[in-house]
Amino acid sequence: VMHIRICLITQFRCQNEIQGLEKKIERLEDAKQKLQTYKLNIETEKFDITQKLSCSSWKGSNKEEYEGIAEEQLKPCYQTYYDETDRAVDAIMDEITRLENQIYDQEGVIGWLKSQINSLGNYIETLLN
Repeated sequence: VMHIRICLITQFRCQNEIQGLEKKIERLEDAKQKLQTYKLNIETEKFDITQKLSCSSWKGSNKEEYEGIAEEQLKPCYQTYYDETDRAVDAIMDEITRLENQIYDQEGVIGWLKSQINSLGNYIETLLN
């Protein structure tokens, strides 16, 4: 009877831990989605600026001054922001994988295999991010 109680308590703790990890993963997935949207917006804004610069109807010293500022200051800032956002997405993906692997650790050998596949998938996804 005592052994059954210990098993039930252990199982209950594992379930609570898994539920807590799943909630963290869900919040991280939301954050990842928001950051990926920001990345798309950054690309769109950078493209819009490039399009405006190439507009042939705008001429004169104001255009040249604007082009200089955009090339020297604005575009590098957009790139830095994009790169930092990309690194944040990668970090979130790594954390999601780590938490998912913690859940898989509860499943023995099959869980270990899932964990290895999950880590490989994360590696590939961060390369393509």
